[in-house]
Amino acid sequence: MKIPGIIYLIVGIGVIIISSMIEKFTFFIVIGALLTFVGLIKIITGTPNKERKIVDKISKNPNGFITCKFCKAYNYPNALRCHHCGRRIK
Repeated sequence: MKIPGIIYLIVGIGVIIISSMIEKFTFFIVIGALLTFVGLIKIITGTPNKERKIVDKISKNPNGFITCKFCKAYNYPNALRCHHCGRRIK
């Protein structure tokens, strides 16, 4: 399971705030800063969500999909007509 960047950010800021209030935990300020930095980097770079991954997979013509000769749309292998242009595939 991947941890979202916002979680790193919130935990990092929380660690910084709590450790700055307690004198014995000054070392944890560095750990909080590191977590905050990692959270910001993850948020800035971002990772594609599941929907985007599905669209990317379909656009690369995964095994099993056939292409229409006329409009180049991807169709299921059992389709008789293209879902995009309506012409016969087989």
